[in-house]
Amino acid sequence: GALRPVLLASLVGLLGGCPCMVTPAIPGQKSIEFVEWHQDSLHTPLCDSLQNARVYKGEIMPGQETLFHRHKHDTLYITLDDGGGADLLNEVWKEGEGLQPPIRAEIKTGVPFLMQHENQHLIHRISSAIANK
Repeated sequence: GALRPVLLASLVGLLGGCPCMVTPAIPGQKSIEFVEWHQDSLHTPLCDSLQNARVYKGEIMPGQETLFHRHKHDTLYITLDDGGGADLLNEVWKEGEGLQPPIRAEIKTGVPFLMQHENQHLIHRISSAIANK
């Protein structure tokens, strides 16, 4: 069948920031460059006129990956595709620990989930499994 994108719609807090770099506290671990979530080309703003929230679409095709990017605000995610969900790999950079091994995330269509980033910002990269077709 045809390859299908994974669509995520999210409500997030206010925009801000610039390209940045983080250096882990672990000797031998390399630093990574990252952007704010809205600077990643796979995150498309849908509505940015709300006072305390932004709505965006994250669309990732099988085999694609985002840039490393940061989320600083609590985010409500909902997968909107019609294929029953998605199989994603999440690579997280943790302060003081560096880059973590990729974690498989199975996202179900229409099931919202909240990730709280206000107190601990999330810097990560998402890739879509080739099996998302």
